[in-house]
Amino acid sequence: MRSHNSQVTAHIAEIKDKVEAATSQDDLVSVIRYVENHPGPLDYKDTPYRIYSWAHLSMVVLMMLSFLLVDSIGSAGIIFLPVYWFVGYSYLWLPALSFYVLWTALDDRNKRLPLPVVFDKPSVRILLSLALGAGLWFVPMWPFIYWDFFSLLSNFVGGFEPSFGLGIYALVIGGLLWFWLRSRKHWRNDVSERIFLLDALFNNNLKPVEFSGDSMAKSLCDEFREFKRGNDIRRIEALYKGRYEGDDLSFEYQLYYFHYVQKRTQTYKDSNGNTQTRTVRDHYYRHGILMDFPYAKALSLDGDHRIKFQGEDYRGTSNAFNKTFKAKANDPLSIARFLSPVLEERFVQFSKAFKLPTLEVSFKGRLCLAVDNDVLALKRQYGLDNPRAFAEEIEGHTDLSKLQEMLALIHDVMRFNDNNFSNTNTNTNTGVV
Repeated sequence: MRSHNSQVTAHIAEIKDKVEAATSQDDLVSVIRYVENHPGPLDYKDTPYRIYSWAHLSMVVLMMLSFLLVDSIGSAGIIFLPVYWFVGYSYLWLPALSFYVLWTALDDRNKRLPLPVVFDKPSVRILLSLALGAGLWFVPMWPFIYWDFFSLLSNFVGGFEPSFGLGIYALVIGGLLWFWLRSRKHWRNDVSERIFLLDALFNNNLKPVEFSGDSMAKSLCDEFREFKRGNDIRRIEALYKGRYEGDDLSFEYQLYYFHYVQKRTQTYKDSNGNTQTRTVRDHYYRHGILMDFPYAKALSLDGDHRIKFQGEDYRGTSNAFNKTFKAKANDPLSIARFLSPVLEERFVQFSKAFKLPTLEVSFKGRLCLAVDNDVLALKRQYGLDNPRAFAEEIEGHTDLSKLQEMLALIHDVMRFNDNNFSNTNTNTNTGVV
């Protein structure tokens, strides 16, 4: 028979598989209803791991307190006694507790030790673990082995005392366990976020596209200056395809999520006052739209100014536009035809709602509109911890308002550059902004 925690792991994996297999909003609602009425356990019983984590972190806290007290008043007196007993005798209780936690971890993975069934009872395991700790008292060499290990660890990290090595070990083990337990306890949050994102994609007719993040970024870097950012990592993290149905025009497009890294060397003073250097990596992200654009080639509108676009400078008729964007094109006449006064004003208004926007049309006749805003950023009210309310929320319509604003801008750019709408453009310039 599977342990409680192994059942929970299997159930969560099943729920995640159902989420990823969903092809519509109704499928997502069905998954939420399934969680609401799930017959099996969905919450881990992690008490042994929590005790293990807090035991390690408590050692760190006690050692730090004793150090501060001794340093400030010269003697910790009776306050030091709990530290002495708790940390000093850790060579007995820590192996015993570790044995019990290891046994529990094997059980959670359905790996049983070749022992009689009676040992499956927690009380029997606790007694056996205590017996192990008590038995180590009668092993004369064990304390030396235990403290020699932490002495080596202390020397490795630049310390001198074995207790320092124990403190580093306890901090790492206790900290990692704390974060791991937190993620297990709040697994519903990540799954809820995924459901909410998929619902937004379904509502906005967006479908994931298979791609290679590194190779696609390299290909786009060869075509668009927008992707010549950073000096380390350049990667497309997500890619979706969609279709926009405007009042006058409709078009296919791709929505991407671009990640790039700027690597730099930083100097600093160490504890001895010596100048040292280290490598620092700053991570940045951009969202953007890619699509075919048959109305122009090789031009750019730069509202970012962190990268250099190619071509000759062009100044528009609007001072507000010229302050916000640097316009460039290989052929100045082409960008003069591309930009009308009403489009200049349209871009100025767009820049007030978006961070560092750029629009670029490549030599291949493809358009890239990019911003620093996370256009897929969503804020949900509920989650799988309240499945009934979450299902009702998902059943509504989730608009990606930032994405719709970007698509509306592209629609206007196309309309004002399409000769089929030239007469309309003349008559409706004042009503587009």
